[in-house]
Amino acid sequence: MTMTIDHPAPASPPSARPGRASRFPAILGAPADSAERLAQVRVIVAGCGSVGLNVVSHLARMIRALMCIDSKNIKTESLQTHPVTPAEIGLAKVRVAATWAARVNPEIEVRALDGLLGQQSPYDLLGYDYLVAAVDNLRAELEANDISRALGIPLIRVSVHGETLSAQVQFFSNQSAETPCPGCVFGTRDWAEVESLRRYACDGSERPPAAEIPTMSIPSLCSLAADLCVHQLLRDVLGIGRSVRDSVLSYSAISHRALVSSLPRAPDCRASHRVLRIVPVNTFISLSSPEELLASAGLQAEKTRLALDDQYVFVDAARCSCGRDWSPARFMNRREALPGCPCGGASASINIHTFREVPVRRLEAHWTEPLASLGADSARYAILTAGEDGVLVHGPRQEATP
Repeated sequence: MTMTIDHPAPASPPSARPGRASRFPAILGAPADSAERLAQVRVIVAGCGSVGLNVVSHLARMIRALMCIDSKNIKTESLQTHPVTPAEIGLAKVRVAATWAARVNPEIEVRALDGLLGQQSPYDLLGYDYLVAAVDNLRAELEANDISRALGIPLIRVSVHGETLSAQVQFFSNQSAETPCPGCVFGTRDWAEVESLRRYACDGSERPPAAEIPTMSIPSLCSLAADLCVHQLLRDVLGIGRSVRDSVLSYSAISHRALVSSLPRAPDCRASHRVLRIVPVNTFISLSSPEELLASAGLQAEKTRLALDDQYVFVDAARCSCGRDWSPARFMNRREALPGCPCGGASASINIHTFREVPVRRLEAHWTEPLASLGADSARYAILTAGEDGVLVHGPRQEATP
């Protein structure tokens, strides 16, 4: 479910309005227009719990737009670590986060998505500058990696370890396929945990992960982690000091020591390292042909694959109830019935061959035809990939409505 808080972007940047930057300090080494630069920043916060809510609270006072993503509700136990009140028990965390941000800064643009990060389309998250992942399981960290790389924006992963009173902020630049990702620092046990969180329905589609172990911590450590996260983001926006990109900041409250080190790029990492280039076009994707999409992406047909909005698959082959094998060669919305055979019979769901990413060579017979004529009449974006190279092509975007 998508919930949109009705606080659209103001006509002018918040910092340009009276009083917005009146107490913003002249930070050592920062540009003179620091407040104005921050007032243009747009951030996605995935995970609006004990750490994420504090991140939202800080950012709401400084930046232009926030996107809050979480699938959980406030529980009684949340009072131990979350900056919430008993009156908010039972409410969606994203609603609490977005409502708080809008109240503390009525001029900020706030949107809230009640759902899992991995279920979101990169198309719906276009236009943001950073993704902050304050999530509580390794699978979600990989989903944050995939989304941020699809958007071509940095990923800031923030976490706590209650038993050692430690906080950690990892900053992934996502500048290229050669830069590190969260999976690069995973060990064997971490990957085993990722696999244990995978659940599949009978049709082979992936279900939401099973219940995770809750974060065990204290409120001061959670707010400290959020502080460190926001400081790293602020340093990157303003170019303060040594670059924080592709680094990890670890802080121990027991020893009161902080350590900063570089993040490695593991050559055998199992996670995706593909960073998509974003290419807007003036034509709606459903009205574009495979040839036009390939030209917009600047890729060669050989070894290039095409994927449309998440709800689409390409039906390459099917078997009719009459026993005939035939090739529909069309895109199908997952919610639609399988295409029928020319004889009028129904295709059998267990005898169908589909592509989520179809090799573009299979579309040569329809090279100049609009995708709408191939079944994709509501496609909003296309992702074309060739090895580690990838491009997200999208048409004119319509503003989301509350």
